[in-house]
Amino acid sequence: MKNKKIVFLGDSITECYNLEKFYPEFNVLNKGKSGDTTVDILNRLDESIFKVNPNVVILLIGANDLELLSSTSEEVIKNIKEIVKRIKGFNKAIDLYLLSVYPVNYPIKPFSVGKRTNKDINTINDAIKKIKEVTYIDVASTLKDENGELNKEYTYDGLHMSLRGYEVITEVLRKKIFGF
Repeated sequence: MKNKKIVFLGDSITECYNLEKFYPEFNVLNKGKSGDTTVDILNRLDESIFKVNPNVVILLIGANDLELLSSTSEEVIKNIKEIVKRIKGFNKAIDLYLLSVYPVNYPIKPFSVGKRTNKDINTINDAIKKIKEVTYIDVASTLKDENGELNKEYTYDGLHMSLRGYEVITEVLRKKIFGF
């Protein structure tokens, strides 16, 4: 894995993930963009994936669709499937890891969470874990508190990760993807 080109693809949660700090021994590229939706990812696959030609793609996307596009969970699922199809159509040899959409915690900062609900997020996760040709990684269950909300310790606004949140995500990803 050390010699492979690894792309993290997603929205602001990915963009704010300090990959150099958490994965210093790997060749990681951060292709997260704040505000991105599944539609945005579909529109920038050429720039973010095809021109880069990575060995590994770690994809986290979908939460912004619920807020910014007022998409249904079914529309988000359809778009995630299309992203997977296009990446695998480009290069079947890419190891594609699909991360569960992370939970939210509305009471912490309702304005940040907006229309995103854990019910919709759970529906999306239940469907995307069945997508073929990817390795699905359930990070969401590790981030939830006893009520199924994003644990207050892992967020500063109910949506985005705190440093502790990124530490927990890194623990999960290091174990599931990198084997340690």
